[in-house]
Amino acid sequence: MRYNPPMEITLSPEFESYVDELIAAGKYATKDEALTDGLRALRERQELSGAELEDLRREIQVGIDAIDRGEYEEFDETNIHKLAEDVHRRGMERLAAERLKRA
Repeated sequence: MRYNPPMEITLSPEFESYVDELIAAGKYATKDEALTDGLRALRERQELSGAELEDLRREIQVGIDAIDRGEYEEFDETNIHKLAEDVHRRGMERLAAERLKRA
């Protein structure tokens, strides 16, 4: 088994103070525990961001494919109000539906 010496890091005074506050508040027992949890959260956020990015790329491709098939509508200053009214109407319908679920 290979020996890995402990990693030494230097925190800014601001982050060192924050870690000390977390420990004083009883949220973590040691600096190592606080930093390990922070790195774990960072890794999870980056992994989630990667998955979200892939979802976004798929959705963009769906839109590109629809445009390639001619499935789109063009708007200009003469008909943009139609789009705005439709978006408003659908938003109000969704809001009403959500309120019914809560009631």
